[in-house]
Amino acid sequence: MLTSDESPISLFCLNNNLVTLLYIKFAPMKKLLCALVLIVCSTAKGQTDTVSDFLMYNLFNGAIYRTMSNGYATGNNELGDLEKGMRFNSLTGITSNNGYVTNVLAWIPYMSNNSGTGQITAKIYEFASVDSLGPLLGSQPLLLNNLDTNTVNYQYIDGALAQGGRPYNVNIIFSNPVAIPPSHDFLVMIQLPTTTGDSIAIISNINGDFAYAATHTFEVKADNSLINFHDSWQEEMDVALAIYPVITYTNSLAINEISCTVYPNPTTNKLYFQTDSEITSIIIKSVDGKTVASDSSNSISVNQLQTGIYLYSVLTVSGQIATGSFSKIN
Repeated sequence: MLTSDESPISLFCLNNNLVTLLYIKFAPMKKLLCALVLIVCSTAKGQTDTVSDFLMYNLFNGAIYRTMSNGYATGNNELGDLEKGMRFNSLTGITSNNGYVTNVLAWIPYMSNNSGTGQITAKIYEFASVDSLGPLLGSQPLLLNNLDTNTVNYQYIDGALAQGGRPYNVNIIFSNPVAIPPSHDFLVMIQLPTTTGDSIAIISNINGDFAYAATHTFEVKADNSLINFHDSWQEEMDVALAIYPVITYTNSLAINEISCTVYPNPTTNKLYFQTDSEITSIIIKSVDGKTVASDSSNSISVNQLQTGIYLYSVLTVSGQIATGSFSKIN
């Protein structure tokens, strides 16, 4: 059902695949003008070796958000944004640092390569904080000439589109795989084309479909500052971007990772940890990376914490680690 600030528009056909523009949403903000919600009716074989479950996606909520001057909130725009990307840690599917990012998949349905030499670059940063970039761990460019936006050639993660598969049309393979940092916490950013007339737009889900936009969806502004989507777009773009790192875990995973039982979860005031080895430290962090509690026993008080999601890391006397997340409730 359309609200008073939405208006229906017509159907059109893209590369022989029916695409329905469900609505244009006019947002009361200085930057965001409208969201074009897409349904791409096609199927393809899926792949399973990616981190993608964080993106709540179905046939009805893939979106491209436009800006006042017909730029893209999730790509090039008149504001001069430089990079767009996602943060990956235990909340978005990363459980170990014993592995490598071998390639990055993405769904980029719109591309303009007027220069003929445009490119994008996948960049991996260690996460530092919600307002500053950490060390650059690796990067890999892709020429826009190699970016195929024909929907017939899309590939899919986790099955066909009708069965909930996630489309992608970009596969950037690192010439040197990027090691996951010990923090298990990193950003995957797409550096946008920089030549005038060259542009891209990355698919997202729709506003409200991603609860962690304030801590996990980011852009680098024209002044090289890092800002989250929730703040940058004035709470009108709580979305996740269709950017998926492909992780290859090493054989040492079983050596350094340890099974850990955590209870109760959710909790109101105390959290207990049980492992097969003696625990030497517990560290609790907020989703923006700040340490908010620590202890050296097998339990920790979280009574002082605000309601929300938190990350934990447990270190044992044998040097093994366990990581995960929990919910603090009142």
